Amino acid sequence: MKIKFNNREFDLHYSVRAKYLYEDVEQKTFDYADMVFTKNQIELYYCTVISTILYLNNKNRNNPDWENIETDFTFEDFVDFVDEQTQLGLSEFCEWFVNQQLAEAEIIKKKQENEEKNKKNKKEKKSDLKLEKNV
Repeated sequence: MKIKFNNREFDLHYSVRAKYLYEDVEQKTFDYADMVFTKNQIELYYCTVISTILYLNNKNRNNPDWENIETDFTFEDFVDFVDEQTQLGLSEFCEWFVNQQLAEAEIIKKKQENEEKNKKNKKEKKSDLKLEKNV
């Protein structure tokens, strides 16, 4: 999802840091049930933008052409930004975030399936070797 914030345009970066920052702000574990509340949605959006900026600044730290994106904005500044976007911007963020979560879950599922398949193949190979030894 591409956003324009603080006169800079960039793609949001989905990361563990965003959820970590959110949990730090909320002082509780991330829970999808809380995402029905606008306050929680805006806080998650805020944390995702901050974590994205930190990621981009760090990723480009050795790039002489990169101008760091400032993170000295307040939560109230961010709420003003969201207000200027209308509700569509917040809804778009929520949809983007859910899609990122679903993609992550799919990757984890495929990894687990591959691990189980590999374990099964190893067991079958061991079993085949035992049969060959006995023959």
